[in-house]
Amino acid sequence: MIQLRENEAAVLQTLKSAGGNCSLDELVASCGLDNAAVSRALATLVEMEFVRVRETEEITLRLTDEGAGYARQRLPERRIVQAVLELGGEATLEQASRRANVQPQMASVALGWIKVAKWCQVTTQLGKIVLRAAGVPDKTEAEKLLDMLSAKPEVSLEQVPAELRTKVETLKRRKLVESRKHSKRYIELSSQGWRALEEGITAPAEVSDLTPELLTSQQWKNVTFRKYNIEAPVAPAWPGKKQPYRQFLDELKKKLVNLGFKEMVGPSVEVMFFNCDALFMPQDHPAREIHDIYFIKTEEKGDLAENTRYLEPVFHPFSWVSPTGSRYRPFSARSPFSAVLMKYMS
Repeated sequence: MIQLRENEAAVLQTLKSAGGNCSLDELVASCGLDNAAVSRALATLVEMEFVRVRETEEITLRLTDEGAGYARQRLPERRIVQAVLELGGEATLEQASRRANVQPQMASVALGWIKVAKWCQVTTQLGKIVLRAAGVPDKTEAEKLLDMLSAKPEVSLEQVPAELRTKVETLKRRKLVESRKHSKRYIELSSQGWRALEEGITAPAEVSDLTPELLTSQQWKNVTFRKYNIEAPVAPAWPGKKQPYRQFLDELKKKLVNLGFKEMVGPSVEVMFFNCDALFMPQDHPAREIHDIYFIKTEEKGDLAENTRYLEPVFHPFSWVSPTGSRYRPFSARSPFSAVLMKYMS
């Protein structure tokens, strides 16, 4: 005999009753436990190798509000053809759509589908579209699919017959059907699970909560309390999160890149020239002091030998006025723009 907890034993017995294989939704509905309790029991049973869990992606179909209306009242093209027959087999599009209670803008769309299905002979007389119908057309695959989907809130794509699946995209383009992709879990008894059921399973009654009733009635002395299993499998938790300002910067960067800006990548250590002088920042600007820039504690200087072409527009021996009217003092020959500094990274 194998001893299991109540929920684990209930899940195994339910799987046995279902033939050893069923979906998670069917298992929850049959065993009388909530989804969380079943999931915890399955985690233990999977660890014991009594069951296997298989996850598949499933596509389900459902009618839109417009599609549900057409399932009740029939498609507008069929209602127009029916109206033509009621009017003697020949009528203008305006007459047929008015009798079928189809709006003019929808009547032109329905006319296209009538031509595709070849339900009517379409001609033009005196500037008006004339329809001639010989009889009631057979129900199309699209109409059969509408009828099938109207019977249930959702239908799996796998349940749709092969001859009707070709019309799914057609109805989706007409905004009569919408699809949804979601994961579905299936539970299957393993050979070890079947063996455990054959040997027999015991599930002693256990109490998980110490209630006031147990205390006042002294029944707590006669019951078995469920042991707390610190090794039970649990879902992984990730308590860490991105720093708020870092998250703001990432979102801002994403928006700027989407607008067409390019993200530039540079070294962590940069020379003063590219950080300040190339931006025409005066050498006596307060932002160039030690309280706004992280300087590298070294006597080593930066090398600008490969960037001399950038020096001339910036390194001017006299003060000058920029096109915007800003005045700049002359650069010192011992300017600190070549000093190595740590680039301030947000």
